[in-house]
Amino acid sequence: MPTFSVDQARAILAESYEMNGPATPLPSERDQNFRIDVSPTERYVLKIANVSEDPSLVEAQNAALSHLADRASICPRPVPARDDQLITRIEGPDGRTYLVRLLTYLDGVAFGRLDEKSPELLCSLGRSLGMLDHALEDFDHPAFHRELHWDLAQGLDVVRRYASLIDNSRVRGLVESLASDVDRHTVERLASLRQSIIHNDANDYNVLVDGDGEVQSIVGLIDFGDMVRSYTIGDLAIGVAYALLDVPDPLDVAAIVTRGYHAQNPLDSNETGALYGLICLRLCMSVCIAAHQTRQRPDDSYLAISQEPIRRTLPRLAERPFPLAENVLREACELTPSPGHAPGTRKTPGLDTPALLNRRRQRVGRNLSVAYRSPVHMSRGNNVPHVGHCHPRVVAAATRQMRRLNTNTRYLYDSLGEYAERLAGTLPDPLEVCFFVNSASEANELALRLAQAHTGATEIIVLESAYHGHTSRRSRGAPVGPRGSGSRLLPRPLSARGPRRCSEVCGVRSQRESTHFGGGQPALSVYRGNMPQCGWAAVSAPGLLRRGL
Repeated sequence: MPTFSVDQARAILAESYEMNGPATPLPSERDQNFRIDVSPTERYVLKIANVSEDPSLVEAQNAALSHLADRASICPRPVPARDDQLITRIEGPDGRTYLVRLLTYLDGVAFGRLDEKSPELLCSLGRSLGMLDHALEDFDHPAFHRELHWDLAQGLDVVRRYASLIDNSRVRGLVESLASDVDRHTVERLASLRQSIIHNDANDYNVLVDGDGEVQSIVGLIDFGDMVRSYTIGDLAIGVAYALLDVPDPLDVAAIVTRGYHAQNPLDSNETGALYGLICLRLCMSVCIAAHQTRQRPDDSYLAISQEPIRRTLPRLAERPFPLAENVLREACELTPSPGHAPGTRKTPGLDTPALLNRRRQRVGRNLSVAYRSPVHMSRGNNVPHVGHCHPRVVAAATRQMRRLNTNTRYLYDSLGEYAERLAGTLPDPLEVCFFVNSASEANELALRLAQAHTGATEIIVLESAYHGHTSRRSRGAPVGPRGSGSRLLPRPLSARGPRRCSEVCGVRSQRESTHFGGGQPALSVYRGNMPQCGWAAVSAPGLLRRGL
């Protein structure tokens, strides 16, 4: 590791680049880096390579960055010295010669420092990596055709070599188990994967996020020192591996990032099949390499970065069967599921449709009926389309809320009032009060109770072909209203081709009564028969029910 002082870094900047400004040390594993603030809007990174670094690799990094300059806005650009060279040789304090470069500085917050990662950000990560790999498809350099212990192609060898150095026996067992799964499910696919030059280190501290924008997005990717020719999907696998650290369901995150990547650099069936194994392998490699390097440099705190989140995440990865993960990722890319497994589901042997039906009959009350003579065997889907099935934003929002709070309306909390205000803001005055219910059936029940309380009537009109949900219209076992409850089935009136109007069907005319909440237009309209013997009431409360649903 170079040991230049801040003053020496500033001297290099002035001498070689004719620039001046404060120099701030930046963390690094092998090189020495300084942020240079020439002005509030003009910043650079002065990079001093490790003395053992192969000059051809430094030249190759500059070539890659120059290639990406007009193709990927998230990458830094090399800045020539005053002699127009992109690499300067400087004598260090130890008398040895060091290679020095200057790159543009990318401003942003490290992905790993964010407490919340929105679905938009995860998708942006995938798109950014897809754009990067697409831009590198036609780039090559002989220096990147090398053996590197961070190359996923070397992953299983790395685990075999260093897993025994992991002190924690539980973590060591998880690493070895996941590596075994990779060997069993993934290795046979690797030979046919696309290969190209990749960044190879999109970890959570090399990816930068816009810290000021309302919508989170990726604005930078730094540290190109691990570039190598390897599996093209390696960048995606590495990016996903660090994006899913400490999340409740890693597959949800993996699917969102993969979907974004696929939109920029489409994946084939074989790549989606190998992806989950490479994601797991990267984290296993990280634990093993950290164990090895810590033995060599026990006082280097940089080596421990991300290790605790990785150790907490490995059990969640081990719980997800590889065939399940494969189909979740295939579905994210709109590919057909792998044979023998429904999309995103784990098929349990023996539980076919007749077996499920028989178990249901034994354990589930007969009041819950089964539709169709040949029952539909559901694996994934959304029977009642409330907010969409498995939508990333819905899943993420529900996950965030479940981690934070899960209670009812008997207690005070911020989101209830905020949600009511937002709902009321979508409606005209004077509709301003919300009744929260959990289903359409309950909304209908509430509307009927309001109508009955206002009119004193208990009978209702039910139209043919209408669906009103399953409710008993009872409260604590007693009928609502003084005269019990009942309903009348009528043909649909007032349709374009309907034969009769409501008054012709009922034999009575009706009058409209309105209940006002706060004055102005009625929030609840009640139609009540005007003959004493007619005890029915029909209710129309679209605004009220809209807010209650």
